[in-house]
Amino acid sequence: MGMTLVVGGDSLLGGAMVAGLRRAGLPCEATSRRRGAEPGCFPLDLAADPCGWHLPPCGAAIICAGLTRLADCKANPAQARLVNVTHTVELASRLHASGAFVVFPSTSMVFDGASALPMADAKPCPQTEYARLKRDAEAAIMKATDGRAAVLRLTKVLGPGHPLVADWRASLAAGRTVAAFADAAVAPVGLSQAVDAALKLLLSKKGGILHFSASRDTTWLELARAVARRCRAEESLVQPASAADRGLPAPRFAALGMGPREEGVGLLAADSDEALAEALS
Repeated sequence: MGMTLVVGGDSLLGGAMVAGLRRAGLPCEATSRRRGAEPGCFPLDLAADPCGWHLPPCGAAIICAGLTRLADCKANPAQARLVNVTHTVELASRLHASGAFVVFPSTSMVFDGASALPMADAKPCPQTEYARLKRDAEAAIMKATDGRAAVLRLTKVLGPGHPLVADWRASLAAGRTVAAFADAAVAPVGLSQAVDAALKLLLSKKGGILHFSASRDTTWLELARAVARRCRAEESLVQPASAADRGLPAPRFAALGMGPREEGVGLLAADSDEALAEALS
């Protein structure tokens, strides 16, 4: 496979990818837009002029950089499009032209959550600016690489010390109530599970759009109650709240459909209990 370039190696997924590749004994390099990043990181800022990019030779690349906060994408749509679509597609095109196999992590939010288990060929229907940008980047990368890149749509990724889960845990341990959405579905996968899925794609070099998801839907309320049980706190401390009432997405379904395409590269639906255990680790 040669060297793998992790674009955005100091992001949550990017940092975990670097660690996962090194554990597997696979050579990798990382990029960062931040000054003072880990020694050895190549500087690359997706907000900067592409003329100034200098990419090391690589046999594969995974693009983990971008603007990920929904509020930032909504508040600054032009800048978000420049980073998440225009320059991301330019980067993917350059990598592909150099002979690298490109993996682009995307999101289940390209769907509106109105239908259960949408398959990879279902028509996207994003409801947020962030998700619309992901949809547009997916399509443009597939076009620019003649379908030879891989788009990996992920459901909600929970890593160790996930901020929301950590806040719930601290509040429950102190006997304080927490509010969690009863009207918004979630299908969490663990960060290590997401890394394993991406590694399988990098090794297989299977192009196209693929899904990696928990096997079933739950709600944020049910997830918070599971945290209470694991922490031996009173479940009555977890109170229902409404995402819709706060003007936030309230999908009825979150899990993605997975089938023969995913099975062909060893991708199987994840266990959301494992994801929660990882978030609490």
